[in-house]
Amino acid sequence: MKYALFLGCTIPARVKQYESASRAVLKALNVGVVDIREFNCCGYPLRNIDFKAFVLLSARNLALAERDDLDIITLCQCCFGSLKKANHLLKEDASLRNEVNSHLEKEGLRYQGGIEVKHLLEVLYHDVGIASLQKELTQMYEGLPIAAHYGCHILRPSQVVQFDDPVSPTIFDQLIEITGAHTIYWPQRLECCGAPLCGINDELSMDLSKKKLDSGRQLGAEYVCVACPYCHLQFDTVQERMFAGKQRSDRLPSILYPQLLGLCMGIDEKALGLEMNRIPLDGIKNFLSSRGCPRVLSEGQPVAQEVYRPLGGLKEERPVVVREAMAQQHWSNEMKVIRSQDPELADKLTRLLEKEALLQGEGNVYHERYSSRQIEISFGKIVQTEAQRARILKALRKGPTSVKKLATTLKLAPTEVLAHIVELRRRNRVGLHHIEERTPTYIALSPGDKG
Repeated sequence: MKYALFLGCTIPARVKQYESASRAVLKALNVGVVDIREFNCCGYPLRNIDFKAFVLLSARNLALAERDDLDIITLCQCCFGSLKKANHLLKEDASLRNEVNSHLEKEGLRYQGGIEVKHLLEVLYHDVGIASLQKELTQMYEGLPIAAHYGCHILRPSQVVQFDDPVSPTIFDQLIEITGAHTIYWPQRLECCGAPLCGINDELSMDLSKKKLDSGRQLGAEYVCVACPYCHLQFDTVQERMFAGKQRSDRLPSILYPQLLGLCMGIDEKALGLEMNRIPLDGIKNFLSSRGCPRVLSEGQPVAQEVYRPLGGLKEERPVVVREAMAQQHWSNEMKVIRSQDPELADKLTRLLEKEALLQGEGNVYHERYSSRQIEISFGKIVQTEAQRARILKALRKGPTSVKKLATTLKLAPTEVLAHIVELRRRNRVGLHHIEERTPTYIALSPGDKG
């Protein structure tokens, strides 16, 4: 098993530990990697500036690997997405392929579409395999909750990257869980890390990161695990800057997947580059134990049981039929509450929910078909949020009430109630009634009223 290792630009310059840890893990697994010195940038920075230049840069890398008859393994998700996109376009478009080859032939290269581009996680999961990975583990984590951050470019567009289900992925969770760690279910897990906005709109970039990190920490994660250099920089270097001067407990340290796996394989910490992470990882060793590794699973067998995770992050084991019925009943009850307070909004949500059949049949704009569980995950949060706001309106119609009292009555966090109040005021559905001993009280408004 041998691949052409494509490092890209960012990893050698800014996240060297990702390279060293990956090389160490792959070597221990007897996966060979070849360094092609002529590799250039994947073209991602030019993707929206000069499309043909982007394709040509990626095509040159593909042709170099094809010359040596090697599939490409990437560590960077941006590089992965760019190379996969170019490979897809060139295979589909003969005119573009001919134009690109007219340039490549000047170097004695030619793109023929004979190789594949794979991400590190893809190689570990599919080519090495779960069972083979488990055989290499010498110690396991015990009681370690991890927030798995998938990243954007490894999942979409799914018909191009073909890595995992883009709405409800599981591969990264399974790879983490073979180490003995368990992945938490957090609503923010598929959201962007904020890195694309870094240097353009730093405030928004850090706000996106903070929401993700706060969500993971509040739901019990000790670390966030990533497999992308940009995501790691955002959660490591940028997070350190965000929380400068604050308590260490406010931070959610980022660990690269090959570092997480490498520790369980008994690989030296220096080879894994643990000391190069800006936010220290020293505490993770406290979760390691050499006491018995779990049984080896057959190829493709999931690590964890099928677990139903209803809205709110609670975990219950439910048969598929039961959980689908529960979801429909849940929506029905919530929609009744919404309609009682805002019939116009209820009509809009009903039209949205009617797209369920379309999404399960034809799919979305990327032609991705949704399962019933994916429909619940996608639409359920919207319905739940609007139902909470409807209950707040219902409570306020009984008389002026403070955020604290609303939170107690509705059994919600005060911060959550306040966020709903802010949105309802923006919609002119709630107004400030009066301030009593520095505590604002609010009242529901009728259409046409001003708050």
